[in-house]
Amino acid sequence: MENILDDKDVLFKLNTVLSVIDGAKTFSQVSRDIGRTRKTVRKWVRDYEREGIGGLSNKPRGNVKAINSDAREFIIELKMMNRCRSNRRIRDILTGYGIKVHRQTV
Repeated sequence: MENILDDKDVLFKLNTVLSVIDGAKTFSQVSRDIGRTRKTVRKWVRDYEREGIGGLSNKPRGNVKAINSDAREFIIELKMMNRCRSNRRIRDILTGYGIKVHRQTV
């Protein structure tokens, strides 16, 4: 399992949060420096205070469902056969075989 501090985004957020918590900078100063809104910086601080460093990692959105390896292989095969084939077209082909996946999953 990989260390959470190996994630560059988490490390960036942690340094940002700690500069605010330590009082070295204000929310406004930090948000200007990093090009994010004060609301975003406040959310990072709140997440850090609630969950610690783990609260700074990106979380999946929506109902994420993994597809099985057979479907994954079939998707790759379909794309390799015709690289111009869109995600939507591949999804339609899969539906014909009884495999239901969202086009963004493809």
